[in-house]
Formats: sequence, C-alpha cells, structure tokens
Amino acid sequence: MAVELRKTKIAVIKPGWDYNWDSNGIEVVDENQVPYFQIDRIGRRLVTIKGLFLGTKGRKIALSDGGMNFGINSPVKFPHITKIFAYPSRGNLHKRVATPPLSQ
Repeated sequence: MAVELRKTKIAVIKPGWDYNWDSNGIEVVDENQVPYFQIDRIGRRLVTIKGLFLGTKGRKIALSDGGMNFGINSPVKFPHITKIFAYPSRGNLHKRVATPPLSQ
C-alpha cells in the first residue's frame, strides 16, 4: 500500500512520494512526480477519482484519463493520469498546474 486516506487525513507510506491538495482535490505522486492517486471536484456535483486500486484476492482496478481497466490476478497496466498539482509540494502547496473551470 502506498497511500492511506481516512476521513480527512492522508498518509503517504512510501519514502520519496509527495502529495498536494486544495479545497477541490488531492493528488499523490511517486518519487518521479508521476500521479498515482487523485480525487478532483470538477463540478458542483461531479468528482473524478483516478488511480490504481487493489482489492481482495488480487483484484485490481485502474481508473485513468482513458477510462477503467479491470484485472484479476494479472498485471494491469498502470493508468495514465494527468498531473493537476505543482511539485514538490514544499514551495508549491495548493498550487495547480492548470485550473479547469468548475462546470455547473
């Protein structure tokens, strides 16, 4: 496990990984600043969730810019996720790479 999210607290477990957030989203990146997890509010009633999620018995679900991919006990190609925040978070806290307008 790389990230643990409970209520409003996030813990990045892997050394060298980083995360950034604002009032509309949160993102976790690896040591190469590749996004591994995102939650982003893109509308008043619309939230996107992207990342690689591991379930029981080896089940995997990848949610990416291109859609959804399922795998059971087999490798699932890691999803391409467009970075939404600037890194490192130290010095760039709450700064987005690009801020899309919220849709109605």
